[in-house]
Amino acid sequence: MAYENTDPDEIVFSLGINDARTAGGTNGALLAYYDDYKALIGDFAALPSVANVYITSALYMETAANDAVMIRGVSVVRQLQKMITDEFAAADPDKFTFIDLYALTFDDAIADIVAYDPAAANYTAAFFSKKVTGGVASGDFLHPSRDGYIRYAALMYDAIENGVCTVDGFAMTDVYLSAGGRPDGAGTPADPISDLRVALSRMAKTATLHVVGENPYAAKVTTPLYMDRLTVVGEGENAKLLWTAGLIKIGSPIVFDRVTLDVGTASDLFACYNDVTFTADAATSGTVNLKVGYNLYTDRALTSAQDTLYDTAESASSDKDCTITLNGGSFAQIYGGNRAFAGADTPIGTYSGDLVIEIGAGATVGSASLSALCGQNYLTGSVTARIDAFADGAPLFEYAPAAGAGFEPLQNTGSVSVTFGAGVTPAYTARGDFNGDGVFTLADILTALRGFHRGQSVGQGQFYGKTSLALADFLKLLKILSR
Repeated sequence: MAYENTDPDEIVFSLGINDARTAGGTNGALLAYYDDYKALIGDFAALPSVANVYITSALYMETAANDAVMIRGVSVVRQLQKMITDEFAAADPDKFTFIDLYALTFDDAIADIVAYDPAAANYTAAFFSKKVTGGVASGDFLHPSRDGYIRYAALMYDAIENGVCTVDGFAMTDVYLSAGGRPDGAGTPADPISDLRVALSRMAKTATLHVVGENPYAAKVTTPLYMDRLTVVGEGENAKLLWTAGLIKIGSPIVFDRVTLDVGTASDLFACYNDVTFTADAATSGTVNLKVGYNLYTDRALTSAQDTLYDTAESASSDKDCTITLNGGSFAQIYGGNRAFAGADTPIGTYSGDLVIEIGAGATVGSASLSALCGQNYLTGSVTARIDAFADGAPLFEYAPAAGAGFEPLQNTGSVSVTFGAGVTPAYTARGDFNGDGVFTLADILTALRGFHRGQSVGQGQFYGKTSLALADFLKLLKILSR
């Protein structure tokens, strides 16, 4: 009705807070939000009457204690809204404007929080049951109150009429994080920020997060999308990030230096095909499983409307070149690509970029858990690995075991190459290497055929994790070899 029955001169899009519930949980949900929101804006912007389009950011939010949604509002939704605006403005800069309502309303939002709980460090169920009286936020710490809408309107007027669309100096190249600081700290060494979400919201395109002391964050962590680079560096002794909720997703290229990443018991760290570096002075605590690609769930075509974890073959694919450099830290498992969590219902993506994996002698990598140089995806690009540290006898596959319905090995047309340093002896399994000489040749196919003919067990993972082969698999092996 709004589209067909109005002819606005100016239009404001102020959506997205609730989308933090889903966007970023999987790459499929993230791309769905991006596609839907961009299409909605594009349709309205194309109306003949529209001269100016304003796109606002998600506000500061509090939803529940240790909720991953709060950090997605900062690291995912707000970043996507800015990027969508930039993409539209690239073609028509005079028509599209980004209004950073997060920055503009931040002081008011924090004032509400501190008014209710001056400590404002450990949010509890009792804290969230409080009702707002006189603040700019309503009782859910999500939507504005009556007074909040008055403030909101004034800010929008100032943005549209006077061009005040952000807060000068809000984006910083150096931000200090300390549990002993304040939620609304200046982010300086003398006045650090205590809240990880707030610290990440202050990041410029290229920025350094300075970590002072131990800093807990017990929800799933997503670092900001669309940064050029985020450097996380420890300051002084015992600089530590306690990210203990079991999942860390990297939104942009990142470097860890002079800091310990403590994941508690165990955590999957997904690079999402971004560059990841652990310097020789970085450390980890707990079991870290590093996955270069995405965390994948059920094909969207098979999900119901209320499902929040879903993917598509498109969203499971990437053409980004990336480099994983591990010179410090301990990693039980490394996957050079995607990791599927829904079995046969997971869509199979394609990696067409060039991945470089460099594991230096200062790192500790490998365990009884399976590692693989290519992930659970098709490879049409390349994986080049130099490994100077890997646990003796720990399993390392060239290609991860097949995942997803209809997996077709012939679609892997890329290349995997690996060089091991002196004395590095993992239990390395190259694709199709049935005779154990480290390479795949016709001799391997003949070896496997002989065992198959004699009724012997053939395939202990040498062909995409299969423990038994059919005659059709031998034909596929011949086709692969013929390339």
